[in-house]
Amino acid sequence: MAVRFDPYHAWLGVASATRPPNHYELLGLPAFESDIGRISSAFELRKVRVTQMATGAQTALAEKVLRELSNAKQTLITASAKQAYDAQLRAGAGSHASHQPRPDAADALLPPMAVPGPRPQPPTVPMATLISPPG
Repeated sequence: MAVRFDPYHAWLGVASATRPPNHYELLGLPAFESDIGRISSAFELRKVRVTQMATGAQTALAEKVLRELSNAKQTLITASAKQAYDAQLRAGAGSHASHQPRPDAADALLPPMAVPGPRPQPPTVPMATLISPPG
């Protein structure tokens, strides 16, 4: 019996057995993430990863996953679409929307991608300390 290739798990580290994964799982985000910057960053990271895998026989599959990633991003950054999608997840998928799967041994081989948060700002130094008079 041949094992069916799962691009969501192999390329994106999605551990949930639900296929296709919901938009948050697809982008590697916590359920109901609302920060547009984090959503956009997650999309860009995932897009790069899938694009790198788009070779040979898996090109068509990679293009399909890229379309799903794009759709997920667009839905989650558009306020009205996100509101409707979140309501649908809460009503229809219930536990699936908030499900945080436990990683198993196979998941350890491909960890989920981290989404960068806001960058810390460097401390400010008064101009007087940067320029000292000769002497």
